[in-house]
Amino acid sequence: MLGISSYFKDLSFEYLSQARIRGAEYVFTSLHIPEEDQGLVRLHIQPFLYHVQAIGLLPVFDISMKTFELLGLEENDFDGLLEKGITCIRLDYGFDQPELVKQLMVSFNVFLNASTLDERLLKQCQEIGIDMGELTVMHNFYPKRDTGLGWDVFCQKNHLFKAFGLRVMAFVAGDSLKRFPLYEGLVTVEKHRQIHPLVAAMELLEKGEVDDVVVGDSEAKLSTLSALSEFINNRTVVLPVWSESGCPLDFSTTYMIRRDDSERLIRLNVRRSEDIGPRHNNIRCKGAITQDNRLAGRYCGEIQIQRVSLENSPSSNVIAFIRQDMVDAVDFISSSMLLRFASMNETRSDD
Repeated sequence: MLGISSYFKDLSFEYLSQARIRGAEYVFTSLHIPEEDQGLVRLHIQPFLYHVQAIGLLPVFDISMKTFELLGLEENDFDGLLEKGITCIRLDYGFDQPELVKQLMVSFNVFLNASTLDERLLKQCQEIGIDMGELTVMHNFYPKRDTGLGWDVFCQKNHLFKAFGLRVMAFVAGDSLKRFPLYEGLVTVEKHRQIHPLVAAMELLEKGEVDDVVVGDSEAKLSTLSALSEFINNRTVVLPVWSESGCPLDFSTTYMIRRDDSERLIRLNVRRSEDIGPRHNNIRCKGAITQDNRLAGRYCGEIQIQRVSLENSPSSNVIAFIRQDMVDAVDFISSSMLLRFASMNETRSDD
């Protein structure tokens, strides 16, 4: 599933509605951010709940001991949370006792904090009869540059969670409005801080044993949300490209990939042609899209995307280039996916 995040300082009901239209299924927010105006939270929480529930977004609230005071409740007054309409909670530090988790699961949809879990605690949850398949583990995001998780540590954690049958969520940055106060991108894995959200999500889902991806920042571009939803729900990768004149790509078509995955090329399953002349025989850089010409013999007309940079070839015409911030998507594309191309040649505003 695809999730977004919303914070009361940056709250936009229009963004929430547009995100839902583009496939977002839940919205994450925090009820204990130190930099958040507490009066603003108390003022907007009920309208926020009403709006997201009306449009079909599942609200997930990150709570800590500070949450109860913020909402004017007694300490550990979980019934008070229910009365306010809060039914989906992510337990931050201080709520990691297995017995409490089991008790809360009767009334709440419970998400656990990946940072508080280890094998010992997970075994204790099993031993007291918690249905592990009903729990989701949500990783932290890391607002400060250089503080995010390393990839290897992240994967080791997820391998443990999967061994216990848990669902796993992680964060990617937004590419529109970054979140206060640092505005450096809210990511789980540090190396994802500066890359396109779709590329980061593809690595999480294909290589990191992640089930659900959440945009951590206040807003992402709507086109990015659409692309994330297409990949998560339909295994379809939307690649924005700059194309040469006369490019044969059909921007209204969804392309299949040949089942025999190549190490160096992504080969599209297209009908070959008989007579295409040589042109634009440039260096085939990573992310270049090529079409074989008649010098390739019976391969004439085949279209490929370069996984790695290759020398120029007289039998390969360079017809387009993947937009630079999306080039690394080719590292995670496989034959089980579908491809669509979006033309960047005509300047247009983001939707």
